[in-house]
Amino acid sequence: MRLGASRFVAGETLDQCGGVIRVLNQQGFKCNAALLGEAVASAADADRAVAEYQGLIKRLATEHVNCNVAIKLTLLGLDLGEELAESNMVRLLELSAELGLTMRIDMEDSAHVESTLKIYRNLLARGCDNVGVVLGSAKAVGRAVVMAALVGIVFELVPFVAIVFAAPSITSFLHSGTPLTYVAGRSFGSDFQTIITVGALLAIFNASVAITLQFARIVWATGRDRAWPEPISSWIGKVEPHRGAPWVATLFVGTLATILCFQSSLIAVVTFTAVLLVVLYGLIAISALVSRVRQRDLPRPSKMPFWPLPPIITLVGVVIALTQQKVSDLITVVVLFAVAAAYYFIFVAPRQGRYWVQANLPDPYDTAQPLPAQD
Repeated sequence: MRLGASRFVAGETLDQCGGVIRVLNQQGFKCNAALLGEAVASAADADRAVAEYQGLIKRLATEHVNCNVAIKLTLLGLDLGEELAESNMVRLLELSAELGLTMRIDMEDSAHVESTLKIYRNLLARGCDNVGVVLGSAKAVGRAVVMAALVGIVFELVPFVAIVFAAPSITSFLHSGTPLTYVAGRSFGSDFQTIITVGALLAIFNASVAITLQFARIVWATGRDRAWPEPISSWIGKVEPHRGAPWVATLFVGTLATILCFQSSLIAVVTFTAVLLVVLYGLIAISALVSRVRQRDLPRPSKMPFWPLPPIITLVGVVIALTQQKVSDLITVVVLFAVAAAYYFIFVAPRQGRYWVQANLPDPYDTAQPLPAQD
């Protein structure tokens, strides 16, 4: 357990689990606690599981932590009969409701989907309002990702082809500063051109908001992992207690972006951002290659087709793209990475025990390390 699952299992006892939950709550996270196990062989085993879960529920209620309870119905005897599992679940829900806790039914393999949903609906019909069910499918997610990509390609490729063929003059189209609005205005008039322009501005604004939020999460992660001296890390790592939003990091990124917008030209922002993204893609490709060499035993959930061709092609494309960029943009990016490297090797690396560490959770298996006291 210690070697293989200590990063993912909160502990082997309720004392160990409670300490980790309190730390996560202090960092702004809501938690979900469960006892490992499923598929009991007898009604007596299911009854013992109910007793263990009753102990967990009472302990969570006593410690006043922000945590709900997850459970698998096979642990309550689903394979022995739906009635047994449902009656055992009712016993737990009645105790949870009495103590103000919510329970979540974990979805299991495909053979148990229908029976799990049936019991869940029965529980709702009984008036149990402190229960939910967790649904998930890796295959469904994979299909959804592929479908989203195909839809995106269609909605980008089809309009692009239509615009090119609709252009009255290919020469004018290619030399226009805004080819889309040029075709819209020539084909449908000035009013339609205005509508397209406003829509494009709204899309750009929406993308800017999304990018700001994305980079805010990255900045927040540097505070969470203590990449900065105190109290900077603590401030950047703050989250809004009710929604878990990294509000300090978002304000920081948004303020910097606003200043850059007023102090830089649009062309400078676009070209610099393009160079930065190209370099980041190159670093990702290099990381993938280095990881396969230096971390051969690292578990990899999926296998990249035609390995190592994709990262090699990426690096070739990056080199070609960088040769076409402005020298000033390249110098700016090199200076940024040089400053980051200097900060890492001069400040962070010599203090690796204190800075740039993963989420600050206690090791529940280290008996010499005291768990944080409850407030």
